[in-house]
Amino acid sequence: MAIITDLLALVMVLLVTGCANLPAKLTPAALQTPPGSSARTKPMPPIEMDLNMRGRPTLGATVQVDLLVKLLADAPSAAVTLTLPAGSIELAGGETVWQSVQRAENPAIGPVQHAVWQGSSPKGEATVLTTALRITQNGYYQIHAYAYIDLGIGGRYGNFADLYLLVDGAEAWVGKQPPKNNWTGSGLSPAGTLIPPESSPIQGRLYLTGPLALDQETELIYEIAAAADLDNLTVGITLPRKGLVIAQVIMLHGTGLTLLALERDPMLWQGRMVKGERIEIRVRLKPVLTGEGAISAFVSQQTANSVFLLHYDAVRGLKVYVPRLAD
Repeated sequence: MAIITDLLALVMVLLVTGCANLPAKLTPAALQTPPGSSARTKPMPPIEMDLNMRGRPTLGATVQVDLLVKLLADAPSAAVTLTLPAGSIELAGGETVWQSVQRAENPAIGPVQHAVWQGSSPKGEATVLTTALRITQNGYYQIHAYAYIDLGIGGRYGNFADLYLLVDGAEAWVGKQPPKNNWTGSGLSPAGTLIPPESSPIQGRLYLTGPLALDQETELIYEIAAAADLDNLTVGITLPRKGLVIAQVIMLHGTGLTLLALERDPMLWQGRMVKGERIEIRVRLKPVLTGEGAISAFVSQQTANSVFLLHYDAVRGLKVYVPRLAD
């Protein structure tokens, strides 16, 4: 028992010292920092922007979006892009004729549509671009507007504005900030030298059997297989510290692994696997709070001098939101 306790302490030290934040959810495209600015001094961009919606974005509804752009510097022209999730929110016409509409693939959120406008806007005068949008699918969406001006040797400046939508049939929520995230990330990431999958003696896969929904149970499965006899293994699953509860944990065929920590950061098993052995860990989860985050799993091996990360996988971009609990 003393040996197991010491090994658990070592694993947790390695986890903390190798901590790294999990990748975040969908975020607006990064903006270039204007020349001359720094982390200590961030001058306001010479563009004012505001994005507003008229109407409730319920499923099937058509709403009006007004984008205000006001230049605070003399510039020959301004370029504006309105980005929408393709297939979920459609352009439905309106008072503004966008000069082009382009479809693209965003690795974070999937297919999007870029509606582009370019024109002159006198300094100090507000230009309002109005368009109609139709809501065609339930979900959580972001409408992102970006504008920039090029002042030549004075640099290129940009600014942005966002709207966030939650659509669930006849219920809807819209805000200029994302809905409240009640999940708390673990902040932990396994330490060790990562072995490339093609040369690792462990192959694995982490996945959910269905989408997460508030107060509904879903099963998380971590499958691992050994291509060699392996001792001193640690298997871990890391969940958000707050937001998800564990209803049940079952390990199939893992006779050589001992559970060390359950409902902690992370859940840990330790022991050995033999060549050809396949293990399946099933965790029944239930979201009890709205929010977003990620779940990760790993297999590491402790040697006399090093720790090797034999497998790592993550399910990212998990979101559980409902309109009535957005604020």
